[in-house]
Amino acid sequence: MRGLRLLAVGAPVVFTAAWLLLGLTLDGYSASRGTISALAAQGVPTRPWMTAALVLQGCGQLAAAVLARRRPRLPVVAVCLAVGGLGTLAVAAFPLSGSTAGLHAASATAAFGGLHLGVLAGALTSRVPRWLRLTAVGALAVALPDLAWFLAHLDSPAAWYGGSEKTFTTVLLGWCALLVVSLDPRPPRIGVRVRR
Repeated sequence: MRGLRLLAVGAPVVFTAAWLLLGLTLDGYSASRGTISALAAQGVPTRPWMTAALVLQGCGQLAAAVLARRRPRLPVVAVCLAVGGLGTLAVAAFPLSGSTAGLHAASATAAFGGLHLGVLAGALTSRVPRWLRLTAVGALAVALPDLAWFLAHLDSPAAWYGGSEKTFTTVLLGWCALLVVSLDPRPPRIGVRVRR
């Protein structure tokens, strides 16, 4: 369990550091206009590093899903995070290019959708601490307008197109890391409870 917790909490940190640093090293890349996927596109020098970061992040979300499923038993959150994690792995497998554009778009939809829905499910369940539910509401209040801006400019990337994607991704992944930190690290009890 300790390894899963480390992966679930550490992956978003490494992933965020990757797109920040790789964006600074890629000539002509604009952090506010360029997407994370552009750093892993075919033919781009940063592709191997960003692809590795995407794989790590996808595995981190799957680890968070396993932990959320076990304790305190958040099945809806777990399923959403698993969908987001699998979508992120698929984004790494189908880079942004002409031949895989459709698969990439479907993968990114699963990744973003799973992440948003996982945080929404966390905001709506009483099985997480109240402070974490309130944090989920705050994260969604930041993320949803950015998601709307991102989707509105899919066909014609405008100012803050890439910045909106990075903002909602970072805020929501931050909440997922907080969720994992808040989870009870003890394994669930197995057995029959005896009434007294």
